[in-house]
Amino acid sequence: MAQIDSQLSTGLVGLDGMLKGLIPGDNLVWQVESVEDYAPFLPAYCRAAAERSIPLIYFRFAKHRQLIADGGYAEVHHCDPQQGLEGFLSSIHRVIERHGRGGYYVFDCLSDLAYDWCSDQMLGNFFMLTCPFLYDIEAIAYFALLRNRHSYHATAAISDTTQVLLDIYRHKEHIYIHPWKVQGRYSATMHMPHIWQDDTFRPITDSATVSEIMTSVPWGRLESSGLHFGIWNRTRARAEEVIRDTESGKATDAQQLDCLKTMLRMAITREPRILALAEKYMTLQDVLDVEDRMIGTGLIGGKAVGMLLARAIIRADASHLQKRSEPHDSFYIG
Repeated sequence: MAQIDSQLSTGLVGLDGMLKGLIPGDNLVWQVESVEDYAPFLPAYCRAAAERSIPLIYFRFAKHRQLIADGGYAEVHHCDPQQGLEGFLSSIHRVIERHGRGGYYVFDCLSDLAYDWCSDQMLGNFFMLTCPFLYDIEAIAYFALLRNRHSYHATAAISDTTQVLLDIYRHKEHIYIHPWKVQGRYSATMHMPHIWQDDTFRPITDSATVSEIMTSVPWGRLESSGLHFGIWNRTRARAEEVIRDTESGKATDAQQLDCLKTMLRMAITREPRILALAEKYMTLQDVLDVEDRMIGTGLIGGKAVGMLLARAIIRADASHLQKRSEPHDSFYIG
């Protein structure tokens, strides 16, 4: 196992001390309520890279505000999650390969990827393919993840793969940091909540204070199935709600179209020409009916899309032919 490298730093002396230093290859995942809880840790990290002449690479891909400005010490790469997991992953890995060993990396909030791909499993796969790559080249990387927003498909993959997992809380205008996992290091107080004051991170040993901090944040209650309600199920639940609101006259045309577009991109297609046809001829209920017969998650196959779209076109533009076709009972692989 690699040893702690005194030349590596988070830029915060107190944080370095709390973690007992950084080990080459450390990936640090910050679980936060908002990206604004992640941002305060970045300026010191960026300064540490510049002071040590270590390359600093920032991957910009989320919808939240840009965390590191263009034109400074950091090399900023704007990546597009809409190209899908494979294309997005390749663009990230090409940059990492080009820089070679070492380096400091900053990623936008990973939760946005799950929303773009409508899949916690894809987010988990992305992390499991990227974190070990950075570990092997002995880079240091920062990632953020929104707390209690993802199913175990994402959270288990990330927590099992990363070297350092930190929970960040805000309470009474203070920031608290609670290490859940620090691989290869130990101290008697390491896994206690710590309060950040100036450049120090002081462990909270008073149980009453710890309880006050922990009860001040939303509790991520597990569903009866033992899984958090992930992005796929939340999106589907929203679609079902829109259908009910449509039937009662509460949903607007804009809400229906927005939900249909999301569901189509989640399960049917992201190809612009096919997507335009699907938006014209398929309904929200059509997509839900497909999902009811899906095995797995993600996009179904192109031939299946062609069949579904052809049937929808016949239904709309040649209804006299519809009675000649048999009802289909296909299942779909996501």
